[in-house]
Amino acid sequence: MAWRSGLANFFLRASCPICKRPSQGVFCRDCDRQIDAYFPGRMPDEAGLLPVSVYCWGRYDGALKRAIAACKFEGARAIAIALGRKLGQHWQQEVRQPPAQVVVPIPLHPQKLKKRGFNQAEVMAASFCAVTGLECRPRWLRRVKETKPQIETRSRQERESNLANAFALGETVRPQSVVVFDDILTSGATLRAAIALLEQHQLRVAGVIVLARTELGTRQWEGRNV
Repeated sequence: MAWRSGLANFFLRASCPICKRPSQGVFCRDCDRQIDAYFPGRMPDEAGLLPVSVYCWGRYDGALKRAIAACKFEGARAIAIALGRKLGQHWQQEVRQPPAQVVVPIPLHPQKLKKRGFNQAEVMAASFCAVTGLECRPRWLRRVKETKPQIETRSRQERESNLANAFALGETVRPQSVVVFDDILTSGATLRAAIALLEQHQLRVAGVIVLARTELGTRQWEGRNV
C-alpha cells in the first residue's frame, strides 16, 4: 500500500505560491533558487533617492515580485516570514557591523491593516530580526493618513503630497540610531517621509532595508526620472 501513501502525500503537499507546483517547503526548489539568485546586497544611491544607505534584495520582478505580491494580496504570511528570514541570513553574511540595533518597519494604515490582516513589512522585519538578533520595533511609527499606492502617482510632487503628514510617532522613544524596513522601494517618498518624522524626534536613521525596488525606483536610481 506504499503507493497509496505516496499518492496521498503528493496531494497533501502544499503548493508553491509562485509556480503552484507541489512543494515540501514554503517555495519549491526551483523558485527558491530563483529568489536567492536576486540578492545583490548594498545598492549605490546614485540618484539621491534617500538620504541614507540602502540594503536591498533585488528588482521587483519575476519570482521575487510574485512572492511579495502573494504576501500582500493573498494573505500568505508564511512567505513574508520566509523572505524576512532569507534576507536576515544574507545580511549576516554581508554585514559585519550593523549600523543600528533597532529596526523600525513601515506601518500600514489601520484600514488597510484590517483589510489585509497583517502588515507584510512588519512580519518580514520581525523574521529578519529573529535571525540577525536586532530589535524590531513595529510600534515606533504609526500611519495616520490613508494614502493611495505610490505606484499610482505620476510625479515626484504628487508622491510627496500623497505622503505629507502620513506618519506619526507611536511611542515615546529615547534618541538612538535605527534602521527603517520596508518591502518595496518605488520612488523613495514613503521612506523619506518616515525618515523625516523619525529624525524630527531625535532618532538617527542609519540606513534602510528593503526587499525589492520597482522599475520606477530603478529608473530613478539610474538618474533618468528623478
